[in-house]
Amino acid sequence: MIEIFKNIFKNNKINTEVDGIVPVRKYQLTTIYILLIIALILKLTSDSLFYIIDQFDLNIAIIFRVFLSLSIIFFIGYLFFIHFTKTLDLKESNDNQKFIFDTLKVVLATSIIPLANIFLPKAPEEDFSPIPNLIVLFYIEIFSLFIIVTAFFTLSYLFKWLILRRHRKTKFQNTLILTSLFFIFITEILKTIFISKNDTTYTILNIIIGILFVFAFLLTFITSKKNNWIAVLPKRDKWKILGISIFGIIISIITIDLVNNENNFFINGIIIVYGANISILISLTMVIAYFLRISFATILTFPTSKIVEQRTYELNSLTYLNKLVANFTEFNKLIDTITLLAMKACNASGSWIEIYESDGNVSVASSKMIKPEIIKSLHIKPGIVEFFKSINETTIIESIPDKSIEYPELNLIDFAKSIIITPLFKGNHRIGSLIVFKLNEYDFEQEELLLMKAFGDNVTIALENSRLLEESLLKERYRQELLIAREIEQKLIPNTLPTIPNYSIAGYMNPAEEVGGDYYDVIRLANGNYCILLGDVSGKGMSAAFYMALLKGVVLGTAKESNSAKEIICKLNGILYENMEKTMFITLYAISIDNFSGDITLCRAGHMPALLKTNNSIKMLTPKGLGIGLVDSSIFDSLIEEKKIKLEKNDVCLLFSDGINELQNDSKEEFGFDRLIQSISKFDGNDSQELLGHINSELRIFAGNEAQKDDMTIFSIIFQGNS
Repeated sequence: MIEIFKNIFKNNKINTEVDGIVPVRKYQLTTIYILLIIALILKLTSDSLFYIIDQFDLNIAIIFRVFLSLSIIFFIGYLFFIHFTKTLDLKESNDNQKFIFDTLKVVLATSIIPLANIFLPKAPEEDFSPIPNLIVLFYIEIFSLFIIVTAFFTLSYLFKWLILRRHRKTKFQNTLILTSLFFIFITEILKTIFISKNDTTYTILNIIIGILFVFAFLLTFITSKKNNWIAVLPKRDKWKILGISIFGIIISIITIDLVNNENNFFINGIIIVYGANISILISLTMVIAYFLRISFATILTFPTSKIVEQRTYELNSLTYLNKLVANFTEFNKLIDTITLLAMKACNASGSWIEIYESDGNVSVASSKMIKPEIIKSLHIKPGIVEFFKSINETTIIESIPDKSIEYPELNLIDFAKSIIITPLFKGNHRIGSLIVFKLNEYDFEQEELLLMKAFGDNVTIALENSRLLEESLLKERYRQELLIAREIEQKLIPNTLPTIPNYSIAGYMNPAEEVGGDYYDVIRLANGNYCILLGDVSGKGMSAAFYMALLKGVVLGTAKESNSAKEIICKLNGILYENMEKTMFITLYAISIDNFSGDITLCRAGHMPALLKTNNSIKMLTPKGLGIGLVDSSIFDSLIEEKKIKLEKNDVCLLFSDGINELQNDSKEEFGFDRLIQSISKFDGNDSQELLGHINSELRIFAGNEAQKDDMTIFSIIFQGNS
């Protein structure tokens, strides 16, 4: 047993296989149970037989009883040890309710022993004997078994909580206790069997046993010194522990007196099962020492119970509040919880939170133990709200009557004698106050002032979290909006372009993270000519994507009724002007392919200039025009200029959006028109797709790691000559 406890402490956990101890298998446990049952049956049978033949005190009978009694005690002790090693959980060290429950079980089990004596059949007075008949014999045998079980149950409880509430010397002291108990048990058995009561040795052994009892008692009292956990218990739990411990001490003393009473024929009769009486004496003596130490510790902590409970509640309140703030989503629920926690944590008579609106009004967000009507009536009186607003840090007014001499506004508060005012901020903006009050003067503690400051800080954090959450939701909504807009934008761009004889055409759009609203298309006019459009909607996001989709629909509708680039641009403005917000407009460039011999017509509605590369030069083409949607048709149509151009072989006409020339590098330098012109001048091919690849490569090299901020759209037209 001593080695077992060494292993327990060395490993800091309990296990049936520590330091060479072989784990108990299921069949081994079954064997122990079978042997125990056999020993019990043999004990009961042999004692009954010896009693019937009136040879109960025969040497052979005594030897049988001693052997079987010690076997029964060994088997029961072994089973308790196995149960102890399997169920000891170091995590229970802080489970105070488990301790109370375990203690109650031990006390109730011990209480049964003196009760058994009351209900035992009594022997006739003229024939006084510890065993008047077989019924009493059976009763004693069975209850002796219960006494042994109770003894080991009590010892298991004792050592369990000594281990769970251990300190630096517990290991050594437990070893001494176990050693003392072992010698007490062996000495008592030997004394009872082999030494007469009249022998001097009997008296000496009694003295030795008494000394060992005192030693084990004092050592148990000392070992159970780690009782700081009692100080933080609620007063209700302290009363439970004290009541159970005192009752346990009383019932243990009664039982010990009963066991030591030589005139009690029942208790005296348990010597039939040798070792039962000393087992219960050992366990109850130890548990009395333990209960005494627990009782003293509990009584000593009662004066501080109120303070400890209050501080514990304060700590728990702040912990709960921190969790609430971390997961805060609903402002009203948070405010209501803070109002309640603040009142309870300060043991106040009431509390409320008032919010200062931007229009100057004051609203009661939450109130506890005071009607909102009383607070509102306070607000309509001049001076008090301004007084609260003037306090910029948590402030305690210990006596309203005394302070009202300096601040007459406080005379308006006629329902309280002391208050704590905690300002509430959102960023640097004062939004309200948290106020707790008491009915008596000088009733607040300084710790409560610090606690209210912590509450105010938590509200500030919660409001900041609320602001960040709103921003996050706004950003997420905007991100979703951009994704939808980009999807719309991509669907506006044709997947494939038609083949135009003698012309090479290609379009390219590289969307940015931010939707810009670029658009290009190739359509057939009413006269059968092809018309190339490239446009850009003002603004960003969904609105730009919406108007670009609207533009696409109107283009498809008006193309079949238009015979030139100017005509389709004018029709588009005529329709869209009436259906667009006045803050929105569309820039558009339109080029109609008049024939397959190089004749084209250009029209511009406020868009970027087109670039024309010929054999000799590169120039900008900027026909007059105004953005679509800015003015009505009477003005717009007169401002649109048509420009006809004759393309020669390998001439290039390039349309692009402002995302090209405004592309920036790491130094925030723009790509510009000059670089775009240089890029075109370096190209000497006649394939539009190759030209766009060449320009895109130069754009990527220029930008480097700088993020693209706008859509980049290019459309190339190269006349390849008459076939």
